[in-house]
Amino acid sequence: MTGDNVTNDFLDNLGAEQYQKMHQPKKPKEVKLTPQTYIDMNKEFEEEGTAVRIVVPTQEQIDKWQNWKDPDMHERTVKPRDMVQDMWDAIGGRPND
Repeated sequence: MTGDNVTNDFLDNLGAEQYQKMHQPKKPKEVKLTPQTYIDMNKEFEEEGTAVRIVVPTQEQIDKWQNWKDPDMHERTVKPRDMVQDMWDAIGGRPND
């Protein structure tokens, strides 16, 4: 009987630990971009025969790009259309109106 309780406690603890691991917010992997990063990518592209080359930015340009926030990111650029109403209008209106 004692073994059953120990086993159940172990499984409860294991399950609780797995639950905590699954439900913790994931931390994005921080990649430090430097001009050397771009130099290495260009070297890799050359070795692989890829016809892509990247202009190597300065560290100031990289930092400026990483810290830039678009103030208008969530603004609408076009007026939304009611496509269902457009279809009704195309056939002469809704029935029984």
